[in-house]
Amino acid sequence: LSFVVPIIATLFIKVLAFTIVGMSATRLGAVPAAAHQVAVSLFWLLGLLCAEPLASSGQAFLPVFLEGGSVTRREARETFQKLASVALCGSAVCAAVVWAASSPMSLATFTASTEVMQAVPRGLLALCVLVMPLSQVLEGTLLAAKQQVWQLRAIALSSSLMVVFLLAQRWLAPT
Repeated sequence: LSFVVPIIATLFIKVLAFTIVGMSATRLGAVPAAAHQVAVSLFWLLGLLCAEPLASSGQAFLPVFLEGGSVTRREARETFQKLASVALCGSAVCAAVVWAASSPMSLATFTASTEVMQAVPRGLLALCVLVMPLSQVLEGTLLAAKQQVWQLRAIALSSSLMVVFLLAQRWLAPT
């Protein structure tokens, strides 16, 4: 139970955070909501497609090394460094692809609305895709090391900051 509760809580916080972001975009109107949907589609396609295998790899390869002594801990560190290197390279490639995919010409496959195309946050989307693979390696490593509580704390903190930012933006926005 001590293993599964932090994982369930982490997943709940992630889903809740995405839901709140979607609700915030929808409250801003049809164009921001449509732009958000395009950005989320590109994020899921490129951000998670590149990142999720890295989390799974960390969870699959690291437990054997983490359970042993100092020699296997060194191997765990080397494995983590290899995964992180792959994540950094994959991040750069995926961020470049999402930058190209969010160009007005490419966005025409999603929408004919110039207004929606201009509202897609290309820079922010590329940044999110850039950090996703490395964050997934860290998440997989924390799960492999049975440090889910640290993962839960990090997700809770980052999601809380995002929610505060979105609420402040709503309260400060002119009506």
